[in-house]
Amino acid sequence: DRLKRFVIPAGLVSAREIERRLRVYIKPRWKDRPITSIRRTDVTKLLDEVADQHGPTMAEKVGKDLAATFKWYGQRHDEHFLSPLAPGLQVHPRTAKERARTRVLTHKEIRLLWRAAEQTGMAGVLARLCLLTAQRVGAVTAMPFQDLQGDVWTLPRRPRSKGDIEQVRLP
Repeated sequence: DRLKRFVIPAGLVSAREIERRLRVYIKPRWKDRPITSIRRTDVTKLLDEVADQHGPTMAEKVGKDLAATFKWYGQRHDEHFLSPLAPGLQVHPRTAKERARTRVLTHKEIRLLWRAAEQTGMAGVLARLCLLTAQRVGAVTAMPFQDLQGDVWTLPRRPRSKGDIEQVRLP
């Protein structure tokens, strides 16, 4: 199976999930077509249908999977292969509103994370500090000492704070 040889990009997404998307959204449509016969209009039509039926987030994920597949094929099979996707092209970009996340951790999830963090050394300390301050890992790890005044951490306005406001974190 060609999907088994596909190089899965690193990240939080499992190989199983990427394979599932390839099998569900791409393979049924193009299983008998050579990859060299797929054109940009084919990709656009597929992604528009995925967006209409399964939402823009899924279309963006499938588009990224396609981009990785075309890149993988081009690097390994045919030096003259041209991907139907232009380099750097966002294959199905979402609006900021579509990208916005609304999920929050439940009380149970916070307790589980806190307990697990107690067992993991410095990574756990970082996780607990993020929970206590409601800040992202990047903000916590980039915090300069001059932002600390005793027990108070003040995040100045952009570029380091989320939004365009100064944030104060008390212990």
